[in-house]
Amino acid sequence: MRNTYKHSRIIFLYIAFIAVILGACAQELSLTRPAVSLAVPQAAETRLATIPEGYTVGEIVFSHDGQKVVYSAGRGGKEHVFFEGSRGTSYDKVKFLILSHDNRRIAYVARSEGKEFIVVDGVEGKRYRAVDDPVFSPDSRVVAYGAEKDRKWHIVIGDKESPGTDMLYMEPVFSADSSFVTSIEQDFTTGKSVRIVSSTDMKQIKRGIEYDWIGSVAVSPDKARIAHGVRTENKRFVIVSDFTSVEDGETGAPYDNVSHVTISPDGRRIAYFAVRGGHTFIVNGDRETRFTADDILFPPVFSPDGTKVAVGATRQGKGLIILDGKDGQLYDAVSRPVFSPDGSRMLYRAGKEGKWVTILADEEGRLIREYLFDGVINPPVFSPDGKSIILGIRKGRELLWKVVPIE
Repeated sequence: MRNTYKHSRIIFLYIAFIAVILGACAQELSLTRPAVSLAVPQAAETRLATIPEGYTVGEIVFSHDGQKVVYSAGRGGKEHVFFEGSRGTSYDKVKFLILSHDNRRIAYVARSEGKEFIVVDGVEGKRYRAVDDPVFSPDSRVVAYGAEKDRKWHIVIGDKESPGTDMLYMEPVFSADSSFVTSIEQDFTTGKSVRIVSSTDMKQIKRGIEYDWIGSVAVSPDKARIAHGVRTENKRFVIVSDFTSVEDGETGAPYDNVSHVTISPDGRRIAYFAVRGGHTFIVNGDRETRFTADDILFPPVFSPDGTKVAVGATRQGKGLIILDGKDGQLYDAVSRPVFSPDGSRMLYRAGKEGKWVTILADEEGRLIREYLFDGVINPPVFSPDGKSIILGIRKGRELLWKVVPIE
């Protein structure tokens, strides 16, 4: 069910970087540029969990506020989920761990006796051939997910199922009030794709206009708008609509291809990559900017006020962040950046000399400082006040939440 195409290039770059790590000699990182300091900062660390002896850890998920952590771990051919000091039922496999928005509930997919099923707060759901992409509703009350049975994929919420389709392009996405979900269905017989909007009780299901292709979907943070690419009559363009409506809204210019659609934090701006006549452009609203790097790593990233756009790219096998058309420093690999709440700084991870460093840059993309964090689980982000870097790490058998003041 997952659409892996849009991730393939960044995965390739990461694999290449991992190969560099494995092939490198065991040396200490040496940075001698006088203008940049490699900071190994003093920080406040809070232990959230201790992994039991003898277990091999799988997935680890920290809550956004750093108060809780859920993780999977295996021993003796079986896997468990650990949360708030309790160990869950043993299964052949567990995957796709998620925390509810209020951080009180957990859900994951389990496999047993050749079948997959959702487990929510320890309660098992119906068994299917495959289960994918569980998501909690914004009010944390219900979980939606994709499930396959009889060669059809269904959106499942509680004990309710959608009619079924050959493929679900994306995970279900809830409306802000948790009353509706939307997804993209693909029919292999007709070769058509359609966006659907369904009430959570599955009593109301609306179907939009069918296209030859629908993909590269983005939803505004307030869940008011949805944008996605479509293909019809050998042209591709981006459509922006109200979330709960299946009627087409604003239509962008036609291109040979469109991809990596994103919406600004305030929901007012749309950016994406487009190809015309063999040339690639970054489209930001009505403005086109020529993209001259070798490859695209991830969708554009808007600053909080929507005035700046950062993109990840490669040049000659190296990764870099391009901010408003200005190239940043080249690294072995780069991760998707995040802006500080006021938009004055930017954070991203970068591969350098066989290690991962965290880059702190200013609003123009210029390097301020490089941090060396060990055992990083989730990408570092800014604290709500923008004065610290916060991240979840693993140190031996301990899972810690780390708060690093920005000097």
